This record gives sequence, structure tokens and C-alpha cells, in this order.
Amino acid sequence: MHTQHWQPKITIGGTKMPDQTTEKFYESQVRECELAKERIENSLREAAKKSEKQVHAIDAVDFINMNLPPKDPILEGLVYTQDLIEIFAARGVGKTLFSMQVGIHIAAGRDFLKWKNTGAKKVLYIDGEMPGGLLQSRIKQALEYGHINEDDIRGRFKILTPDLHGTQLNLAQNANQLLIDSDVEWADVIMLDSFLTLFSYGKINDYESCIPLNDYLKSLRTRNKIVIFIHHAGKGGAQLGSVGKEIILDTVIQLKPRESESTELVLSFTKGRSLKESEKRPVLLTLNDCGWSLKNYAIEDQILELVESTDMKQVAIAQELDVSQSTVSRTLKRLGITRR
Repeated sequence: MHTQHWQPKITIGGTKMPDQTTEKFYESQVRECELAKERIENSLREAAKKSEKQVHAIDAVDFINMNLPPKDPILEGLVYTQDLIEIFAARGVGKTLFSMQVGIHIAAGRDFLKWKNTGAKKVLYIDGEMPGGLLQSRIKQALEYGHINEDDIRGRFKILTPDLHGTQLNLAQNANQLLIDSDVEWADVIMLDSFLTLFSYGKINDYESCIPLNDYLKSLRTRNKIVIFIHHAGKGGAQLGSVGKEIILDTVIQLKPRESESTELVLSFTKGRSLKESEKRPVLLTLNDCGWSLKNYAIEDQILELVESTDMKQVAIAQELDVSQSTVSRTLKRLGITRR
């Protein structure tokens, strides 16, 4: 039985091409497609070879003798080069204003409270929470409280806000990270306000929700960037969601109202990989019409607050505050308090 193979009929300018011409044209087009496919595949293979990075271990002795850059202070005792930092607090405490002042003082090259500035740096503040008008007032307030002029930060403090770029950035998506990469490349310090509004991914209580943030932070660290991100605390005082985001962080700062006076905040370091032990001690902040001021948060006050708010024993209090048990014992005796 004779089988006829289908051949496409090609019409050019209204004239139907002869079958023989049609067949040759069809074969030439198939061949062109095959050659184009081959060229693309070869190009992709060559590109893969060029971009391929081999990963090799290094001898430990060679490693410790390498000339690697040290962790230099930016705000000594608070911010160091390549630091990944989280600042968290409950709503309405003042975390945005505090964080804004940290960024503005870094940009202006000014000391902030007890933390000494080692030189002005370029700061990119990415906001995902506030309307533009309210953000303006926060910046003005931070400048006023720090006695810093606008010219002191001009060219060194940039803002990214949804009110100006017209879209809510979700930095859990690589495409959105690329959208802002020119500004990120410009900056020495990137501030993200806040985790909840800028990284929308998965369920907040699952570690999965932290993966895009952690991946982005790690990539920024390899580019020698400092990152400070702001996060919210829940009703119990602990930060919202999975603590998986803390794994790669160098410093975690908690701002919490002091029990006795709501105008006072206790700043405590729940993690401080880059900090000396003496730098990790909590400090007491007071906010008034003139801005933040720093109080000496004496060990005696800290011991008293733990006694009043918990049932911790002396050994546990000493461990919590990183002091000797005899210091706790003497303090309680002086205050006339009995606690084993």
C-alpha cells in the first residue's frame, strides 16, 4: 500500500509553490531550526563553563595566616562592618524613631548616645510600613533630636518608600531585589523597616518564612554591606514568628518599656557576636522632648527588676546578668530581700 507523506503547501504572493519547491523549502527551514538550536545550546554550555565556580577547602594554617579584613566599628559597641542586626520591639515603643536615629547618626558621622562614630557612611533606608508624609516627619524628628542639619546627611542618606516608587516591594522575590540593586550597591548600610512588610513569604511561625530574608542577608554580607532590619514583638515581648532569622545574625537588640515607667526603655542585647562582654550590658533609654538620653542602668536596678518580675533564684539571676552570685547576694542583702 502506497503511503503519502503530508507536505506543507506554501503560498507566496498568492501563488501556490510547486510540491518539489515546497519540500525543499520545508527541509531548509527544518535544517535552519536545528542549526539555531545547536548554536543556542553551545552558547549556553560556554556561558555555564565561564560562570562555573569551583569550591575548594583551604588548609587551616593557610587560612589563619590570610590577610582578611577585621570587623571594624562603625558605631563602636553597636554596629560593626558586615554586621547583620535586628532591632525588635512591640508596636508604639519607638523602634522606628530609634532605628532612624541610628541610621542618621551613621550617615552624619556623629556619635549616638554612648556609641562612638568612626566615620560617615552611606545609608539606604527602605521603608515598607509608613505613608510618605509620616516618614518625612520621622526623619525631621530624628534630625532635630540629634541636633543634625539636613546638609550633614545630604548625599549620604537615601529613602525608598512605596509612596514614591508606586509599588509595595516584596524583597522575598529576586525580581524586586534586582529592582533596587543599584541603590543597594551605592550604600554601606541598608536598613529594612520592617521584616513583616518587606519579606512576605510562607507562614510567619514557620522557618520557611525566614529563608528569603536569610538568603538576602547572606548575599549582602558577601558584598561587605551592613544590614539593620526592624521587626515587631508580640504581646509576650518575644519577637513575632520563627526565630530562624536569628541564626545568621550578629546582633539582636530588644527595646522594651521598663515596668515602672513607660517613658523609659531597656535596650538589651539578646545576641552580640561582634560585641565585647562589657558592650552587651543593657542600657536605659529615656525619650523626652529633647530626644533620647541614656541613663546608667545599674546592676542593682536590673537585679531588683528580675526579683520583682520573676521567681528566678540567685544563681539564675547571676547567669542572666552575667555577674557573680556573690554580687546578687550582696545586693539583695543590702535591699533587705530574701531570695535563695
